Amino acid sequence: MKQAKKIILAIVGLPGVGKTTASDYLSKKNLPIVHFGKIVNDYIDQHRLEHTKETHKKVWLTLREKYGQEAFAILNEENIRKALEKDLIIIDGMRSWEEYTHIKNHFPEVRIFIIAIFTDKEIRYKRSAKRKYRGKLYGEDRDLTELLWTNMGPTIAFADYLIINNSNLNKFHKSIDKVYKKAVGED
Repeated sequence: MKQAKKIILAIVGLPGVGKTTASDYLSKKNLPIVHFGKIVNDYIDQHRLEHTKETHKKVWLTLREKYGQEAFAILNEENIRKALEKDLIIIDGMRSWEEYTHIKNHFPEVRIFIIAIFTDKEIRYKRSAKRKYRGKLYGEDRDLTELLWTNMGPTIAFADYLIINNSNLNKFHKSIDKVYKKAVGED
């Protein structure tokens, strides 16, 4: 099979699994990152609202009602196009199956690898509680909202790679490197 010239590594997972940590680590390889959640965070910050589960859910739902389940792919389409001036980019926080299919349909020349990150629930909650920014955004209610209201389950289930992040940062980075090398054909 011929390798696509351009590649998107789309990182998915529930809150607190380490999506942004993985993206930040990969950015050290000079890879552009498109943060899907930035739209919500920026809206909340610009309107001086508090980062609560309720506020985030309301913004998500409003955007998804307006644009459909593929909302964040639509709203980030220009960011993706610009980032793809490089041959390899990262999408941090793709959620819905519809976002995946939207990107696949609008960028047919690009190979998309979904990287799902899994972390045990209690570890995720402890990590999320320590966040300086958005430290209140975790818990079973948030997990269920993301799984059910954003149709995230199929996206995680369809992942090309799975990284388990229950240990330390060093092991996590090694797992990321291993997946990165496989996805870009260095392995």
